[in-house]
Parts: sequence; C-alpha cells; structure tokens
Amino acid sequence: MSQDLVSIIIPMYGVEAYLPQCLDSVCGQTWKNLEILLIDDESPDRSGIIADQYADKDPRIEVMHIQNRGAAGARNAGLESARGKYVMFVDSDDWLELTTVEKLLSEIKKHHCDIVQCQYSDEYTTRSVSHICDTKKMIMSGEEFLRRMIYDWEYILIWNKLFSRKALEGVRFEEGHCIDDEFFTYRTVLNASSIAITEDVLYHYRHRLSGAMRNTENQQQRFNDQISFVTERFEPILAIYPGLRKELTVHLVEVLFHVIRDGAEYRGVFQRARKDLKQFGLPIFFGKYEWALKKNVLSYSMHSRKWFVKNTPANNLLQEGCFP
Repeated sequence: MSQDLVSIIIPMYGVEAYLPQCLDSVCGQTWKNLEILLIDDESPDRSGIIADQYADKDPRIEVMHIQNRGAAGARNAGLESARGKYVMFVDSDDWLELTTVEKLLSEIKKHHCDIVQCQYSDEYTTRSVSHICDTKKMIMSGEEFLRRMIYDWEYILIWNKLFSRKALEGVRFEEGHCIDDEFFTYRTVLNASSIAITEDVLYHYRHRLSGAMRNTENQQQRFNDQISFVTERFEPILAIYPGLRKELTVHLVEVLFHVIRDGAEYRGVFQRARKDLKQFGLPIFFGKYEWALKKNVLSYSMHSRKWFVKNTPANNLLQEGCFP
C-alpha cells in the first residue's frame, strides 16, 4: 500500500485538559504520512499554546489560529487547507487507537470504497463502553447506508469515519448549527460509490458535561436544527434514492413529533414544526402507512401548544460519569 497522505482535521476550543491525550494519539499513529491540521477557534484557554508547542516538535502539524467560527467553521477552514487524499475528523477532547488511520486506510483500499466507518468506545470518568453496530454487512451501497442512517445515530457521525476526496467533493459544513454531523455526512454518502464498516473499535469518544449535546443553553437551537436537518435532506436524498421515500417520510414526521412535544415551550419552534408537519404529514394519509402513524399526525396537528407544555414531562439530560 502506497504511503498516501491522510489529513486529520482537529478543531479546538476550551480543551486544554484533554488536548495532549488527543494529540499524542494522533502523532503516534502507525501510519506516518499525516497532515495534522489543528484549528484554534479563538479558544479562551491554553489550547492554542499547547497546539503551537506540539507543532514545534512535529513538522506534520500545522496550527491555524482563526476568529471564532464555531466547530463547523473550524472544520471548513481545515478542509480548505487539507492536501491529503483522505480526510479524517477528530474531536480535540477524544483520542484514537494508535492503529486507527492504518486500519481505516487498509479497509478503504481493500474494498475500493469512498468511506470507511469504525466502531468506537464511549468514555466516562469511571468506565468505557464499546459501541458496536449491529450490522453483519461490512460493505454497503449508498442507499443501504442511508437506510440505516435514518434511524441509527452512529451512521451520521463524522469522527468515526475516513473519507476519500471523492466523498468530500462539493461538501462543506453548514455553519451556525449546534451539531454538524447531520448536515454533512449524508451529503458525503450521496457522493460515495460504497461504504465499508470495520468491526474494530478505533475511536474513543469522551462524554463531557459541557459537550454540545448536553448544553441546555443551546436547546432551542437544537430543536430548530433537528427540523432543518430532516427537511433539508429529504429532496436531495430522494433525487438519487427514491426508494427511501417511505423511511424518510416516517422518520421526518417522528422527528417533528419529538420537536412539537419536547420543544413546545419555544413558540417559534413549535409553530415551525407544526407547519412542516402539515406539509410532510399530509401524504401519509394517502399512502400505505400504519394507522397509528396517521393517528399521531392528526393528534400532533390539532393539540394546542399549551396542551403540550402542560402534558410533556421535563427531559433531564443524563450527566453521571461525564468529564467536566
């Protein structure tokens, strides 16, 4: 296998406590031909200084200090500079197995595919939990992969994958969202000829109290992002894979149910979700869908916002065992 250059893009913000472990795992990869792009997103702590110190010791590292653009903007800055034939994204508070790049690259070449996905381990303060996908099929077409992505969160993730340049062609992160993966990964799959999945656990995902998924200050934005994600991807996916219409429609209205129910305290969010439910839910009444789904479309379209606020219990985020 030729020594193809692999670009690893790592956005950084407020991670000085975890950055050394991340960088040690990346710099210590058994695959040596790396371009390591550290994007300092105007971090308020010593993350940028630590990155510069690592760059002084390792010529493969390039540090970019940018004005705060958020994680999506930082990743875009990395993509604009990346020279590698393959690209991987790593979160700066996580870490890799030392063989991660070598094994992923071996799989992507072995199967002549454009994306390879590995398994990962959830890391808490007192325990590690390996997260293994339940599929037995290790090579998937774009349609097969998207079908699983509709309901399985791990298929949407960006950091458990290695991407070819073909998969990334014309794809960039949408800035201004709380979560980036949902608006990015499906577009790369639409570019891909096929996707491989390896059973190896190669990525370590650190659960933090301050992580984007646990930040209650962003809750309203997250609800809006969920609406945007399921509605924006609908037509682009169907244009290439019309056979996914039923699965996409069902998942879309189920997400709208969730937003209407759990986001009812936000008037704008509620009104937006109800409007989209009327648009996308109407075809369900004329299609071969289960009666229970049709009944829910009717119910969620008729109850008032006050009713949902009164009857929806508080959704408390699980925080036990998370890092600061």
